[in-house]
Amino acid sequence: MKSFKILLGMLVMAFLAGCVPVDSINPLYTDKDLVFDPALLGQWNGESGEKGGWNFAKADDGSYQLVASGADDNGQHFTLVYQAHLIELQGHRFIDLVPAQVFLPDSDAWTLNLERHKSGVAARPELARLGFSAYLELTDGQSDANKDSFSARLRLTHTFYRVEMSHDGKTLSLIHLDDDWVTKEIESGRLAIAHQMVGDNGKTAVLTADTADLQRLVLDHWNDHEAFDGTATMYRPGFEPEKKTEGNEE
Repeated sequence: MKSFKILLGMLVMAFLAGCVPVDSINPLYTDKDLVFDPALLGQWNGESGEKGGWNFAKADDGSYQLVASGADDNGQHFTLVYQAHLIELQGHRFIDLVPAQVFLPDSDAWTLNLERHKSGVAARPELARLGFSAYLELTDGQSDANKDSFSARLRLTHTFYRVEMSHDGKTLSLIHLDDDWVTKEIESGRLAIAHQMVGDNGKTAVLTADTADLQRLVLDHWNDHEAFDGTATMYRPGFEPEKKTEGNEE
């Protein structure tokens, strides 16, 4: 499952370092935290020779639609569409992305277990990953002599990024909150936040915390390069920064 997520998420959006953003059931924003900056709008490309890019458009509700495109080593083209919300928290900018469509693996299977108890039946796991940023959320059900029943719904998860712009608005970098870091911090006891463990052997954390706790998390670690790890950088068409060499390093 994770390789599928890397293919669609990391390859298409050009995220580096072999890591992926942590999934969250809840958003990073409330209405009062949202801002709109026209400087994001339009096309952003990779460096010369790189395939793909980002295009931000204004959505009807004042958020953004982000179309991220790219191609793999075989030349196969991918496009992802996200709803994007730009957030300002204590002077720091973040972006919250939710996929606008569901991507499922070509073939996969998952197992659900039903646990009976005195008041009904429980489905485990409560969150089952279906594909790229998509989960089936199951709730405790009801049981009688003839049948067991429970509710399920599709959840498309949020991912969070610190936003940096430079070169007079010609360079845009998104630095994601890393899932490996979140999982390791939770397992070590250094991070106490609501979550569920999913994936193979239940070794990957999905955040289930409310928005207030999520905001505390990113504000506590916004400048932690292990927490926010993996930078995707794009440039305005026609612009590329000078390559750093030993002679011109800043």
